[in-house]
Amino acid sequence: MNKILLTILLIPVCAVAQSEFQFNLFEKTATVVFDSTKAAYALPDSFLMPFSEKIFSDSLMLEPGSDYRIDYVQGVVSFVKKFPHGKILNISYQILPLPLQKKYYHRLPAHFSFGKTNAQTCSH
Repeated sequence: MNKILLTILLIPVCAVAQSEFQFNLFEKTATVVFDSTKAAYALPDSFLMPFSEKIFSDSLMLEPGSDYRIDYVQGVVSFVKKFPHGKILNISYQILPLPLQKKYYHRLPAHFSFGKTNAQTCSH
């Protein structure tokens, strides 16, 4: 009886908490101050979700391709459209929820030969 009553009381509380606080760990924002001498701007994150970005200049949303280009793997934005020096651009984007590295290294496979070779023999 007590468990049923507790469950009935907690369901509305959880529903209210979810609707009031919408926090997404994978939603990120960044601010870029346009500098006419820079060709590209690195975002703090890499491996962005493709087409999740929204870039605003004041209240105007920029268009991908005609206003900017983005490298989703590296997290680098380059602007096609020229802005005044010092213009502030706001960027929101989502990242992949995986701990990926930009580069992975591996060893070369070892080659073993058994038996007699021209160089040397192994005996144990």
